[in-house]
Amino acid sequence: MRGVMVLSIGLFCAHSALAQPEVGQVNRPSASERVVRVFDFEEPDNPLPVPQYWVRGQNDPLLPRIRPGFPAWNGAQFDAGQAHSGQRSIYLPTQGGSTSLLLRSGVLPVLPGADYRVSAWVKTDRLEQARAFIAARVLDESGQPIPGHDSFSRPISSEDDWALSDAIVSAGGGAYLQLELLVLQPEQYIQPQFDFPELTRAEDVHGGAWFDDLMVVQLPQTDMSTGAPGNLTWGSTPPNLHVEVRDLTGDDLSVVVRVFAIDGTEIDRKHVPFEGGRVDLEWQPRIERYGWYRASVEISAGSRVVGSDFVDFGWVVGASKIVAEPESGAALRGASNAPGGGSADRSRFGVIVQRHHPDLIAQLPEVAVRMGVGLITLPAWWDFDTQDPGEQVDLMMPVIRAMRGNHQRVSIMFDRLPAPIAGGLGIEMHDVLGFFSSDPARYGPLLRPMLDRLGQMVRRWQIGGVNDEALTHQAGAVDLLQSIDREVRRPVPEAELALPWPIELPDPTSLLGTRNRVTLLSAAGPLEHHEAAALAEQWRSRPGDPLHERSVQLVLECEDAGLLGYQACAEAMARTMIEAWAALGPRHDSIDGRGGELALVEPWTWTSHRRPRLMPRPEAVVMRNLVERLADRTATGEIQLAPGVRCILLEPRAGAAPGRGAALAVWAEPHARTPQALSLLLGVEDLTLVDLYGNASNLPRTLVGELHLPTHEVPVGSAPVFVEGVDAGLVRFIHALQLDPAMLSARNGGGRHNIVLENPWSVPLRGELYIVEPGGFSSPNRGIDRSWQIDPRVIPFAIDPGERVVVPIDVIFSPFEEAGPRDFVFDVELTAEREYGTIRINRPVEIGAPGLRMRVSYRLGPGAGGPHVFVDADVMNTGPEPVTFRLTAQASGFPRDSASITALAPRQTARRTFVFPEAAEKLSGLSVYVSLSVPESDIRLNGSVPIE
Repeated sequence: MRGVMVLSIGLFCAHSALAQPEVGQVNRPSASERVVRVFDFEEPDNPLPVPQYWVRGQNDPLLPRIRPGFPAWNGAQFDAGQAHSGQRSIYLPTQGGSTSLLLRSGVLPVLPGADYRVSAWVKTDRLEQARAFIAARVLDESGQPIPGHDSFSRPISSEDDWALSDAIVSAGGGAYLQLELLVLQPEQYIQPQFDFPELTRAEDVHGGAWFDDLMVVQLPQTDMSTGAPGNLTWGSTPPNLHVEVRDLTGDDLSVVVRVFAIDGTEIDRKHVPFEGGRVDLEWQPRIERYGWYRASVEISAGSRVVGSDFVDFGWVVGASKIVAEPESGAALRGASNAPGGGSADRSRFGVIVQRHHPDLIAQLPEVAVRMGVGLITLPAWWDFDTQDPGEQVDLMMPVIRAMRGNHQRVSIMFDRLPAPIAGGLGIEMHDVLGFFSSDPARYGPLLRPMLDRLGQMVRRWQIGGVNDEALTHQAGAVDLLQSIDREVRRPVPEAELALPWPIELPDPTSLLGTRNRVTLLSAAGPLEHHEAAALAEQWRSRPGDPLHERSVQLVLECEDAGLLGYQACAEAMARTMIEAWAALGPRHDSIDGRGGELALVEPWTWTSHRRPRLMPRPEAVVMRNLVERLADRTATGEIQLAPGVRCILLEPRAGAAPGRGAALAVWAEPHARTPQALSLLLGVEDLTLVDLYGNASNLPRTLVGELHLPTHEVPVGSAPVFVEGVDAGLVRFIHALQLDPAMLSARNGGGRHNIVLENPWSVPLRGELYIVEPGGFSSPNRGIDRSWQIDPRVIPFAIDPGERVVVPIDVIFSPFEEAGPRDFVFDVELTAEREYGTIRINRPVEIGAPGLRMRVSYRLGPGAGGPHVFVDADVMNTGPEPVTFRLTAQASGFPRDSASITALAPRQTARRTFVFPEAAEKLSGLSVYVSLSVPESDIRLNGSVPIE
């Protein structure tokens, strides 16, 4: 389980010895200025080791100041050897343990209700485990900290240069601001996965951090929102923005609001006059497409930016047959069997909530509707300061009723325990299995009130949080789960247990393979199609019960947008979800017929703003479109249309609503070289192209070339697109048409191959197939290439429904034909359920020799009369036996050159280099040809490289 930052107010609370205001010692400056205070740490006349008004916040029993983890030997001091500006900075060293430099209370008065930014330049020194921090907290008139009004910077590690870091704090009703500079060891800022007395934690015993140019600035107060739940607008009306700016300094300010698309393109902006100390703007920017956007506000005083803010928001597809709008009053009724709600497949899409903030969770019923999901996993405990389960249920009940009224299933997750409960049992807060391992007489009173009151609305109960691996090493796990199952099913007979399990570990059938158990598999990053297929192979069937599917939920976490970018994260999530949907779809031989589930972990951010706001990540917007595209459909095949292009055919599943047509999901595999568009016929009419976010456009059926062949041009990129309305039978026919084998052997220039045809329709299939390339027959204006002999080139066929036919053909080509990829092009006249006319289909093939690969390249080298040309021939033996072969190189105006390689071992590569002296100018624009032959064999591979 990942560690989380756990900074508490006690880290920089110097207790009563430093918490009292020192009235009379410090003149209270004006708190209404923009720049409230600057600490440059110069003070050349200060004889003390620390700046005026600052004290070392280390453990000192004599004061008393009790601060475990802050040993007295770590003492902050001036340092004249390092400075961001001027001559000196302040240095916080560590010789083990943490270090603090604390500003006395009463030094920095603040305006009630104002917001402040505390910033400093920081440079770390040999810190590997520890990190530097800036902290700020608000004090009342008596110098006591005000709960909830403290702030920390991010952990700072900047060994090579000075880095600017900051913390934002709201004064609320406070009177003073207290600052602290810190070097914290991991024990002080990371929650360990496990905690026991013998646990050894790594920490730094040397090094430290320099701080300089500490500044406290009063910020304009801002608030931004679309007014939509979770800032997700759905339906046909574009989002509106509400922007509020308030400033207490009296400065002349300018305000600019900008809206950016996910790729960073600015799509609209608005300049707003700042009058009377505030701006209250309602604005509908020019947004024309569904998607994810960021609106920013920038407040300037002259040329200096004094404040900024942003809000992320989404515009998603509205209500549909798949995701119905909630019925009026359903949320109040809370009926678990309320009719409507759209597709039943919605319950296969879910979100998992980990943050326990009541204001956030209160928005989730409507946010989940707008995302299109039908399954929400909620934490069992929202208040970690109480052990009264009745209070927990009182908090949860309105939200769960609203979700049930929205036709959403709810799962309750025991991911961690309130501190009083964990402390009473002597276990860690995350040790959920330890909680259930105790005597049922102890945990039963804490569990049964939830089961009794929520059991009629909640069927699924999750034991452990996301990525919880405790079950993998739990002693007596089988008996423990049976005990939990009995406790849960006593008041909730239809209950099922959801159990996290690492996706990479073998399947423990005794734990997870029984009925009424759902396996939660966490994917560590995007899944490629072969990984998804392996996942399905391992997890879909219930051992010993082949007629039933196993209940599986694939849990996906949003990738790091700071590392990959928001757009790449959204695209990766979409590809993984489509692959997983295809892999975990309902089995045709199963009587369950429901398929696996897909769940996203919190596809949003929850800001620690003065007015906290819920903002969607792009994955939340994409999820809404994926539900619309995938629900009520099953993947019936991976369609091979072009190398490096993933095409998954989606057809209506059994029980889908009438009118649910077929679709094709298309995207380029990562790092693959693919065409920018696929040109092929996917239906007899115009189709609809839908992008990643749900924007639909017409995909016309056009006539191309001299023969006016019908086709659709489908764009191909890293972001999946959906072609709606495709003719599924036609797509499967195109996929089935193959040349077998697809490698044209270089032995004697050809051989026997087969044309494979299948009839996917329920009616007889008739037509003729013409092999127009290679050979030059694809266009009336092309010359005929008689070096290719294919017999027959015209193949009439008649195929009964569901039948597969194989037609042999002979393919002969010149022995001088170069190795490498070629296209076989078929023109097919087709009649099945309708007349399709002539369809052109491309199939990639390769000229080569089984077990051998050759690559030809060149490089230039200096020569007295001009650059030499070095032609490299790299040969790999991919076969099982050693191979001896001969290489011959030829270039215009130069004699032939030969080289041999003897007994090249399997899986080995050899290079032979041919030198053409001072030939760069002479060979420019020409090609050098290399031929490989195997003695006592008819194998011949040809290759060339153009000299530029």
